[in-house]
Amino acid sequence: MQYNWFPRGHQRKIKTYGKNEGAKLFGTLDYATGKVFYQESESYDTKAFKHFFVSLLTEYPTGRCDSQRFLR
Repeated sequence: MQYNWFPRGHQRKIKTYGKNEGAKLFGTLDYATGKVFYQESESYDTKAFKHFFVSLLTEYPTGRCDSQRFLR
């Protein structure tokens, strides 16, 4: 988590490991089924997004998720 919200005057101390590391994720949510499809990447760039998009099309080969159930 990168950002946190605390009520004014009630900030908590959060223990850290002294490393500024983060995860770079691409993801999408299928609203009809609640399924989350995500992929971790080394960077946020065009190549990484293209790789995620190709993987997403592999997961949903017809280009559609289970939206038919949602639309009924």
